[in-house]
Amino acid sequence: MLPPHTLRGLAHPLRVQILGILREQGASTATRLAGRLGESSGSTSYHLRKLAGYGFVEEDAGRNTGRERWWRVVDPGDTATGSRILRLTPTEAADLQRRIESLLDEYPGDPVRSDARRVVFQWRALPQLPDGMW
Repeated sequence: MLPPHTLRGLAHPLRVQILGILREQGASTATRLAGRLGESSGSTSYHLRKLAGYGFVEEDAGRNTGRERWWRVVDPGDTATGSRILRLTPTEAADLQRRIESLLDEYPGDPVRSDARRVVFQWRALPQLPDGMW
């Protein structure tokens, strides 16, 4: 589960845009992201470091050359962000939503175990706009 303080990492709209591009198109540099977003490379570099500080992205050291630093999204399995990009038809998306709901129905609504806590599980299938934004 994503700790609440990490949501601060997504508090800036540019960070959300950067994260979206990296998820959709893969690793990139601050300079390339700056050109794509119409920002300065200093600005995108700053926000990449902030995203890294919150655990959303990391340096892709295997691609770094000289002063060029490449960044990639941290494996969602490592951060439990609950977000994946899939390519689905509307029918497939509806089927996936039904299957998730069916799986959730297998868990008790009111746990009686003393170590159990209430958990809000949120998952939505939303179409992505052509520019990579939601």
